[in-house]
Amino acid sequence: MHLRSFLSGISCLMRLRVLRKYGIMYGVMKQAMEKLVAEYAERFGKESPFPGPVLARRRISQRIQEELSGGLNAIEAATLDRIAEGDPILKREARLVRRKGLPARGVTYVRKYKGKVYEAKAVGRGWFEMGGKTYPSLTACVKAITGMHDSGRRWFNVSGGAR
Repeated sequence: MHLRSFLSGISCLMRLRVLRKYGIMYGVMKQAMEKLVAEYAERFGKESPFPGPVLARRRISQRIQEELSGGLNAIEAATLDRIAEGDPILKREARLVRRKGLPARGVTYVRKYKGKVYEAKAVGRGWFEMGGKTYPSLTACVKAITGMHDSGRRWFNVSGGAR
């Protein structure tokens, strides 16, 4: 269904909301990562946890939809919080993150290889940035550098911490 035919069948107020939402969403989808980080901070009041633009765009778009539709009322929010408290999957994931011993955001690992110095910077939740690209692990960084699979912790000489 085309947007024009869809708009012809709804009220004027609803039409304005749809056009506004469509325009905002289009703007978000075209933003660079730097603008997305600023947009995320403005809408959520905290730094973006996402290393790349795809998830940041998705979460900002969801927040815009929530704002335009009025969001959750207090009863719905309390119900969701109560459900989340008892969710064994969320508890398990929180336990796994603590056990993994992931580095804090901003920690940088440095290694010289074949005359070139490589730096892998932790950007959060186990992701690393190296050479302007983001990688899901230190091992993925090592594979991008050497072309071979090797333990990222061993290659960067990371010692200590839980595994």
